[in-house]
Amino acid sequence: MILRTGSKLRDVCNHIHRDFVTKFRYAQIRGPSAKFDGQMLRDLDRPIADKDVVEVHTR
Repeated sequence: MILRTGSKLRDVCNHIHRDFVTKFRYAQIRGPSAKFDGQMLRDLDRPIADKDVVEVHTR
């Protein structure tokens, strides 16, 4: 998925489907912006870096 520099987790969810933001539970991130692989995030305003792998979990 191609996003602009400075995109947030909210932008990733919106890009997949607009319901993902309202049904969002958490995301797991692997890559440069994560403190460790598989870091669990509940904050939709977290910035995403290039080459991050994002796994979104919804209700």
